[in-house]
Amino acid sequence: MATYTANTTKTITLVSGQVDTITLSGVGTTIRVQSNSTTVPVSFTVAQPGSTPATPTDKGDDCYVVMSAYDAFDLPWSGNGAVVKVIATGTPIVSISLI
Repeated sequence: MATYTANTTKTITLVSGQVDTITLSGVGTTIRVQSNSTTVPVSFTVAQPGSTPATPTDKGDDCYVVMSAYDAFDLPWSGNGAVVKVIATGTPIVSISLI
């Protein structure tokens, strides 16, 4: 499990089956998760800063999922910052943004 921090956007390469945590400290009204993979869905969970998101499972219950390449999943968001946990069974490059 890797942990990352950024202001508004963090781009990482996932490790298959590993949950990574991204903490964004900026301000925004939308969390955008985008993947470059044409075959590997990316699952994620989100929480407010100071809280811990549920641990996502690959295409699991109660997870948001980015299904296709370059398709952005936009989640309405309010507040300052966000904590995102992400997983995939593959090694896609994923960009997580607070916009």
